[in-house]
Amino acid sequence: MSELLTTKPRWRGWIHAVATPFAVAAGIVLVTLAPTTDRKIASAIYALTGVLLFGVSAVYHRGNWEPKTRMVLKRLDHTNIMLVIAGSYTPLAWSLLERPKAVLLLSVIWSGALLGVLFRVLWTGAPRWLYVPIYVALGCGHCSTCRSSSRRTFQRRS
Repeated sequence: MSELLTTKPRWRGWIHAVATPFAVAAGIVLVTLAPTTDRKIASAIYALTGVLLFGVSAVYHRGNWEPKTRMVLKRLDHTNIMLVIAGSYTPLAWSLLERPKAVLLLSVIWSGALLGVLFRVLWTGAPRWLYVPIYVALGCGHCSTCRSSSRRTFQRRS
């Protein structure tokens, strides 16, 4: 049973290692094509979180690390999930929502992501029931704005 707990997914490290330079290239294109400075910054935040997600995951899953190093990399790998969720919201909220709603949503989402990072880094023995809801809440955080933004985005143009 303990072997199952220490076995890493065979292909994940390779897939993420290959995805990392593509994430860098896609991020450069995205930032370059963004029409305004504020959207370039929002796109860069998204790109950076994606590169971190794939890069750290590739390092973690590809290496045979000493237990202490493995634990640090595992924590970083898990915290990047929180960051990429918040990073994914950033360009969309900034581009699609009215500024006050975007600021409010991004403040809540990034605060939740940073709270999740603190849980995963500082309280390594935190019970799963405590930190998993943070992932779910971050993933559903946009629901409060969906109705108004979709109504505005998909209005029939006459």
